[in-house]
Amino acid sequence: MLQGFYGYLWHHHHTSEDNKEGSSITGKPPVDGRGKHGNVANKLPEQTKEMIRQHIKSFRGERSHYSLGKSKRLYLPAELNQTKMFELFKEKHPDIKVSQETYRQIFINEFNISFGYPRSDTCSTCDENRAIVEQLKLVLKDDQDNEDVKEQLSKAETENKVHLARAKQFYNHKRNARRSAEVDDSIMAICMDFQKNLPAPNITTTDVYYRRQLTCISFNIHELALNRSHFYVYDETIAKKGSDDVCSMIQHFISNSVADNVKHLKIFCDSCAGQNKNYTVFRYLHHLVHVKRRFDEVLVLFPVRGHSLWTETPNDWWNEIRRCRKKPCPYNVIELQQSEFSNWGEYLKNLYVATCPFPTRPVPVLSFAQAKPRFAMIKEAYGGSYKSCVITKKKGQSKIPCEKGHLYAAPIPLPPTKHTDVTNLAKFLKPYAKEFYASLPTDSSTADADSE
Repeated sequence: MLQGFYGYLWHHHHTSEDNKEGSSITGKPPVDGRGKHGNVANKLPEQTKEMIRQHIKSFRGERSHYSLGKSKRLYLPAELNQTKMFELFKEKHPDIKVSQETYRQIFINEFNISFGYPRSDTCSTCDENRAIVEQLKLVLKDDQDNEDVKEQLSKAETENKVHLARAKQFYNHKRNARRSAEVDDSIMAICMDFQKNLPAPNITTTDVYYRRQLTCISFNIHELALNRSHFYVYDETIAKKGSDDVCSMIQHFISNSVADNVKHLKIFCDSCAGQNKNYTVFRYLHHLVHVKRRFDEVLVLFPVRGHSLWTETPNDWWNEIRRCRKKPCPYNVIELQQSEFSNWGEYLKNLYVATCPFPTRPVPVLSFAQAKPRFAMIKEAYGGSYKSCVITKKKGQSKIPCEKGHLYAAPIPLPPTKHTDVTNLAKFLKPYAKEFYASLPTDSSTADADSE
């Protein structure tokens, strides 16, 4: 017995010495061999692992094709998740003994898969270019010597590369702005956008497919440096999604979430003319710099064009957003009241020329700086030079605005048909939800149109 014990000590000592010697030669630490000796009683057979791999490979998804980077990530439908995939595997192979954790480890470590298609996969320009290229390639298969088609194909591919390069340039600006904000407290970089409209009540009964629902609106302002998000939430009876609404939410964000030492604000937002890229928002941002003296500069960059849950009331949606993230910090959800929406267009009109002095659609970069008090500085390309456009009235023509008026005087009534549909769905809900929908305003003169 002692002989066996001393033999073990001798073997352990020399193994340790061998490991140290090997490490000094290779510069790498020794590899832990525990559990890798091949005689583990409960080791999963390689055949079972291969069956899991083949099952995961059997799902058909899409790859992102709207960026210059050759991403290998596969996107599966949003309705799927790892649990559902494992359940489908067990249905197909009921006799195979394997845990969900084993399935998950193979899924995570051996595959580059995500659920839900990336938002960038909605670019109409890329879709159009891709369709043209594929069509021309089909023509060339039948007529390989057709020089006209070859020229068209080359032109289409070049245009698509230019489009993708411009899109990449925007994201480079965004990345650089985030890095600047991380190291300089006087700079803040934000992204802002309306999120997908949420229906309420959002319930599983089939009646919901045949009824209009109340629209719940969410506007997100995301601080790039801190990875912190602020959700401004309200339903369609509180406010709309126009330029005055956007200005009001930016104003609330600046008043409550932007430190006084921040003097340079960089905004990244989409080019929706009715919401962000319009004269009311431009005048408001100029007003912040030159009238309120809140910032030394506001810079706005617009991107290249293109690039089951049960909730009964809007408040259930707001709580769901709060629960969506815990790290690095929960989402900041601000439930807006009508009194927080101001009529910025009316308030600013006495200070600024009546119409925007430049076409807004082709402008990707917009700047307001204290050094240019009467001007909006615009670029027609990310790397181009600035052009100056006068947007303020002359001193004798401008009037100091009075107090801002409220944008809405009363709750916004629902169209009668939508009101009827929503209240009909209330019969499936809890008492507190029924009470909420019964209190919604309606007006027979309201146009019967779906909310944006």
